[in-house]
Amino acid sequence: MFQVDAIISSVADRLQIPKAAVLDPTASDAAVKQAHAETFIIQETKKYFASHGVDLEAFSKSERGDTAILVKNLPNGTKTSEIRSLFQEYGELSRVLTPPAGMIAIVEFGQANQARAAFGNLAYRRFKDSILYLEKAPKGLFINIDRSSQEVGGSVCKPLDGFLYALVKTKPDPKRPGQVLSMGFGFLEFRSKGQAHSAASALNDHDLDGHQLLVRAAHRSLDAGEATREEDKERKATGKKTKIIIKNLPFEVTKKDVRALFGAYGQLRSVRLPKKFDHSARGFAFAEFVTAREAESAIAALKHTHLLGRRLVLEFAADDTIDAEEELQRMQNKIGRQADKVALQRLIGTDRQKFAVEGDGN
Repeated sequence: MFQVDAIISSVADRLQIPKAAVLDPTASDAAVKQAHAETFIIQETKKYFASHGVDLEAFSKSERGDTAILVKNLPNGTKTSEIRSLFQEYGELSRVLTPPAGMIAIVEFGQANQARAAFGNLAYRRFKDSILYLEKAPKGLFINIDRSSQEVGGSVCKPLDGFLYALVKTKPDPKRPGQVLSMGFGFLEFRSKGQAHSAASALNDHDLDGHQLLVRAAHRSLDAGEATREEDKERKATGKKTKIIIKNLPFEVTKKDVRALFGAYGQLRSVRLPKKFDHSARGFAFAEFVTAREAESAIAALKHTHLLGRRLVLEFAADDTIDAEEELQRMQNKIGRQADKVALQRLIGTDRQKFAVEGDGN
């Protein structure tokens, strides 16, 4: 999703240290550090978009919209004002979203023809020291947020410790085309569970425009709509699984690399990197955590991460999954025993002949 150099530059700028101090290319763990940096930027970007009304599940859909554009391959630190200045000459902009890292943006126009004009003129244009990659954004990218969301988020919740965003659920207004009506409920997100509980205590029974708020803890992090139902089904299906199979691993990766990458998300019970008979890597590994929650966190955080240029493919391992490394060792031992047996038979049976023993004639 992002350029490696831009990722490292972003992390270095925030820490106010040289890039070389973030990532030494000669170090043995350089690839793992790079993967951790990419994961941080991805998680930050997703949280920013979600807090600004973007439906992250829309990115998995193939149908494209006609008014919003994804702007990719931006240099580190690109500002919203720079993107706005670049696109606004093609029409009125409804919104411009640029996450803190400034390496990707979403631009929405008021009219489809304006979006087409911008796309045709700006795609592959040079911008600073990079080339702009434009992509039509998915249809239904934005969640409808009415004025109530801004009121709840700004006047009521903004002073609360750890507040991230407020989202009031809406539906189309049948009497006013293009307008929405509040459904009477919404969601708040905070940085930690403790901060959320404190906010719930403070807001419960609070009077908002003549309505007494009823605040309860939600079981989902974003909302209760269709966007999260598939995720819930998948989570239920995984049950209490703690073992992850990691596919599409570069052949240069070591067991130490896998442990360093996944160990950041919990205590590992074991890490196995199966190898072929010639001791070369097979391109996948197993990582088993102590708890299912740790395994879920690792998959959620690393499912879009690259390691040495390869995007990791993560799945929960089946309960009856045979440990490949142990199975290979068992097969090697079996083949070795069979080879020894054949060699022994050849040794003792090469010159063996049938012969008769003459007796005394009885």
